[in-house]
Amino acid sequence: MARDHLTRGQIIAATIELLDSHGVEAFSIRRLGARLGAGATSIYWHVPSRDELLQLAGDEIFSEVDLVPAVDGDWRTPLEAYARSLRETMLRHPWMPAELASSPTYGPRIASVTVHLRTVCTQAGLDADQWAETTTLIHSYVHGFAGAEAAWATTVVKSGRTEEELMAEWMNTVRGRNEGALDAVPELEGAAAMGLDERRSRLEKSFEFGLQTILDGLAARLPEVGGRADV
Repeated sequence: MARDHLTRGQIIAATIELLDSHGVEAFSIRRLGARLGAGATSIYWHVPSRDELLQLAGDEIFSEVDLVPAVDGDWRTPLEAYARSLRETMLRHPWMPAELASSPTYGPRIASVTVHLRTVCTQAGLDADQWAETTTLIHSYVHGFAGAEAAWATTVVKSGRTEEELMAEWMNTVRGRNEGALDAVPELEGAAAMGLDERRSRLEKSFEFGLQTILDGLAARLPEVGGRADV
């Protein structure tokens, strides 16, 4: 693909595809060029460096996150929708949590998200410091939860084994290193024996419990706004 026919949008899209399939460590401009049928020079004409390209990809991912507007002062529904959608987006792109945590990323997509969250929070009566702290808390929670899920999914893929096989191996290791330790926490045995569907259902419940707990805390600080406590 000649430089004149290569666009920044095509480069970013191909970058995301490569990151999804191979991860950040294996990503290179040369591999990207091979995928696009273009030389590195053509890519650098549009994007000056690999690091900036990763930041552009990180920003672009936020276009997939659902932004639900606040209606009639309901701040909780938009924040719930945002947190859930952000987690789902991160799981579709398992490189995303670690990359965003290790490299400051900001662009037009993230700017739009920031404006949306600010609008939702300020309509709820939060001042500048409070809405920033609230969104930081939600981001930290989702990044931590989804980051752990993404890291495990990546480990499974790299191992070439099934999740069940890795869980069984982990339990055998725990038993071997800590004789009798599992007697005090039999729930670990049960967790390891779960099927994939049950394990994922448990993760969904755990995520919702944490999210609702955070929002309940926010509602408690905003008695004039209110908010349901339907954990």
